[in-house]
Amino acid sequence: VPLTLVRTCGFALSNLARGQSPNLPEFFAHGLGRILIKILSAWENSSNIMSDDNTQEMKTEIVIEVLWVMTYMTHAVDEHHAFLLVHDALLPTLIPLLSPTLSYAIVIPALRIIGNLIARSDSLTDSILSNQNIIPTLNLLLRHPHRAIVKESAYALSNITGGTTQHVDIVVHHGSIPILCEILLT
Repeated sequence: VPLTLVRTCGFALSNLARGQSPNLPEFFAHGLGRILIKILSAWENSSNIMSDDNTQEMKTEIVIEVLWVMTYMTHAVDEHHAFLLVHDALLPTLIPLLSPTLSYAIVIPALRIIGNLIARSDSLTDSILSNQNIIPTLNLLLRHPHRAIVKESAYALSNITGGTTQHVDIVVHHGSIPILCEILLT
């Protein structure tokens, strides 16, 4: 399938997912969550493979569009489908996309997906926190030079601390408070 067609399909799905009343169960009925995760994973695995600049740029544009589709899906999806995304290996695919060395255009929607999922329920937050890399990654992004990335990271941590006492303890244990205090002083 030509990459331009894949990008256009991603754009169409993004528009459908962010509409007034998206029919997200239909997205899941057709396996879209797994398909999007597979695309993200394939990009991550191929980003180190040599390809011409135009092809790599097109693949990056596709990944950005896929991330925005998932951002809209996680914002409006019900609890059951949010759990499906998490259990379909979304987090191990997203964590590498939160690298401070990647483009702002990739990191922001990846952070929003995490923030949207964490805002759902304590049990979903428990599932997300079972990935030992999530809080250290958010802490790393709190030190990012781009203000919007810092804001999205703080938003995700805020959603975590809005949960149970155990969630707060995890954030404290990982040293997030001193980093947040540093941000207040700047």
